Amino acid sequence: MELKILAFADTRTTIKLPDVEPDVVLLLGDIQSKTVSQINKKYKCNKLGVFGNHCHPKNFEDTEVVNMHCKIQIINGITFAGFEGAPTYKSDGVGQHTESECEMFIKELGDRHVDVFISHSNPSYGDMNLDDAHRGFKSYNPLLMGNQISHFFHGHLHDPFTRDINKSVVHSVYSYLWVTVNVNQSN
Repeated sequence: MELKILAFADTRTTIKLPDVEPDVVLLLGDIQSKTVSQINKKYKCNKLGVFGNHCHPKNFEDTEVVNMHCKIQIINGITFAGFEGAPTYKSDGVGQHTESECEMFIKELGDRHVDVFISHSNPSYGDMNLDDAHRGFKSYNPLLMGNQISHFFHGHLHDPFTRDINKSVVHSVYSYLWVTVNVNQSN
């Protein structure tokens, strides 16, 4: 099944929203509340989101955006899951989680296949020289290597790219990505 996805991440300044008709909008964190409100009003489809490490905890209030942190949701037979924030990198920061917190949610997924996983932070890319704040969660890597995720969308790096990891496609989003993906309905 083809799925038209419009994903946003790290839009810390005002952006012009694209004139497209997505099947689903993904909000991947560090998006100003004013922009979240504009996205909510413009796109008449399912909107799923996670907070970043620079988000206000009320960013999705009074919107139709479903906070996907530690949740699994099936929409039209397509399985979505999400995890917010970044790996802990300073003691007083908000929107940060330990590796064990991430791992607990990953264990909840069990052997379930996820068509689209959304996260603010990236997987732990072993071939990229990233600072401590952007090192990514190692807990995501077994899901990617075990073919449990078809498409993984994240923000946080401010570096847009798409790469294949095993049979998963990873999309690093900055500031938005308009893409059509193929998903096999898992249910």
